[in-house]
Amino acid sequence: ENAAVWAQIGDKMVTVGNIRAGQIIAVEPTAASYYAFNFGFGKGFIDKGHLEPVQGRQKVEDGLGDLNKPLSNQNLVTWKDTPVYNAPSAGSAPFGVLADNLRYPILHKLKDRLNQTWYQIRIGDRLAYISALDAQPDNGLSVLTYHHILRDEENTRFRHTSTTTSVRAFNNQMAWLRDRGYATLSMVQLEGYVKNKINLPARAVVITFDDGLKSVSRYAYPVLKQYGMKATAF
Repeated sequence: ENAAVWAQIGDKMVTVGNIRAGQIIAVEPTAASYYAFNFGFGKGFIDKGHLEPVQGRQKVEDGLGDLNKPLSNQNLVTWKDTPVYNAPSAGSAPFGVLADNLRYPILHKLKDRLNQTWYQIRIGDRLAYISALDAQPDNGLSVLTYHHILRDEENTRFRHTSTTTSVRAFNNQMAWLRDRGYATLSMVQLEGYVKNKINLPARAVVITFDDGLKSVSRYAYPVLKQYGMKATAF
């Protein structure tokens, strides 16, 4: 049967997809009821009951030595449950599925005989492939920078400056992010992203406040707290 797998993505341990029966992955024993395996920039986990030792001469396919190549320093982003294949062809055997809202490192891009782009990835110390029709390139993390937050009736001097945001607009923006499932990241997580050390969700932003103004604690903090969001003040 298909085996669910999970991993730490940002702040949360979530289900990140499944692996089809009969697939080979390299796992590490743990003291718990699950095995660990390499997943992106961290570890994935799979219930021990779904696994059995490899029988006979079965082995992982890697004729070109791609498993030992460095990552491409580019990620893909999933916006839906995304099929993963054993070869760069939609007609090949399915390996499993990556869940929606993930960033996953790419080893290599390649073209099939129809000139369709495929992403080669490494998961559980083996190769797998995702069609570029089913995922998109990771174009980076957005950093939303704010300076001054004021109520409309208070804003008599900065109404037409881009560095001043109304309380109403800020609340609407945070509600928009919350309603669409965005996670807010710390600066430590942003550094981990830049250095390829952490698995993060696709829908994620960093929020910062510059200049250390009192309006941030007076007006922005209650809104952030209401929506369960984090931000960094400089």
